[in-house]
Amino acid sequence: MSDEVRRVTAEFTKDWPQGVQTSFLIDQADSTKNLFRSLEAAVLTAVALVLITCVATLGVRPAIMIGMSIPISFMMAFLVVQMLGMTINMMIMFGLVLAVGVLVDDPIVVVEYAERKLQEGVSKREAFIPAAGKMFVPVVSATFTTLGAFAPLLFWPGIIGKFMSYLPIIVIVVMVASLVSALIFMPIIGAFIASSHIDEKHKEAADVVMYADKFDPKKVGGITGHYVRLMEHLLHQPILTLGVGFSLVAAMFAAYMMYPTATEAFPASEPEFGTVNVITRGNYSPAEIHDLLMEVETEILQVQGIRDVVMRFTNTGGGGDGGMSASAPPDTVGAFDLQLINYNERVKAEEIFQTIHERVAHISGLEVQIAAQENGPPAGKAINLRVEGTVYADIAPTVAKLRDYIEHDLGGAIDVEDGRPAPGIDWQVTIDRVRSGQIWYRRARAEPLCAARDLRRDAGHLSPG
Repeated sequence: MSDEVRRVTAEFTKDWPQGVQTSFLIDQADSTKNLFRSLEAAVLTAVALVLITCVATLGVRPAIMIGMSIPISFMMAFLVVQMLGMTINMMIMFGLVLAVGVLVDDPIVVVEYAERKLQEGVSKREAFIPAAGKMFVPVVSATFTTLGAFAPLLFWPGIIGKFMSYLPIIVIVVMVASLVSALIFMPIIGAFIASSHIDEKHKEAADVVMYADKFDPKKVGGITGHYVRLMEHLLHQPILTLGVGFSLVAAMFAAYMMYPTATEAFPASEPEFGTVNVITRGNYSPAEIHDLLMEVETEILQVQGIRDVVMRFTNTGGGGDGGMSASAPPDTVGAFDLQLINYNERVKAEEIFQTIHERVAHISGLEVQIAAQENGPPAGKAINLRVEGTVYADIAPTVAKLRDYIEHDLGGAIDVEDGRPAPGIDWQVTIDRVRSGQIWYRRARAEPLCAARDLRRDAGHLSPG
């Protein structure tokens, strides 16, 4: 869409004078493209690392077979995603990055077992068909165990649940595709490209691991040999091993309880956009509001690190107005949408916003609140308090005390606002019921006389001659 807008604009303005230029403000297409390119690079990097690991541990031919399961699983997943009407969005890409390292588990189990049987001298067909049959239960069990961990995320309620639902969906689809690939495609592919060459040294090593009567921990080589020999020593002292293991787990839980970490739905990241809300109270004319906003804009344009600034008027009293933020604070008379330059070429957005606060502090009669671009679903401000009661006279002083504490004693709080009505003039009307009754009574008695007099006057006007 962004490229089409730029193309149409260039075609429409090609005959304009040279002194007239066009610019594209608050264009998020570049950041979106960069994000998707980064995620695509992350997926390809993950695939490459998985293949390198498979080559280092299993060999070239097994790694090729396992590597082929990755595009097969991805293609099946994309087909299902298309059938579900889903788009390839950010959460889908994150799910693919997460699933790359998991989806190869099933093919690895099947291929590794078949490779060991091939080293024993059996044919390709006799190696891969029993591998799919004997590994069916372990592979299916492992897959559904992983699916059981992601399935509850499908029922996450609310806006965040809807936003996050793409992640478990794509992981579940990819895992099921991996299961199909391991049990159907891997035996067929292995029957064509697997090596049937028998190496006596490899055959002896496979026999040592596969058969109990030939098993000898001292003859097992490589990393597997070190692991087997370590487990041999640990199994000779099971009580001590279990005691040390449970002690480490208990120590970890105790350390976490003593030094708990913070919890947040979406980790903080460097924003690329921001909104400056200008707040003031009073019966200002449009011209006066324009002058205030121009004064604020002059200060904003002098801050380094800002690419584009778009000024817009809002209805007094705040509310959504179609800008970068979904809603504005009460008594907002105008706002500025900011697009920052690339984060590699500027200071942090927090410093830029702080500089704006300092530059507009001398402007009397208004307040400026700056909202950075939110990551994920809109969550509002960091602190939200709700005060309930049945008598407004009791609620208002409590809210005032809370706001005073947050602004002056809590520390670190900015852009504080509350829902109390704006101060104004209250008119109190007192009715003298006795006096009003007397006036009404006199009026009621006078009306019949007035009506008769009017009738005679009208009759005189209507009489002939």
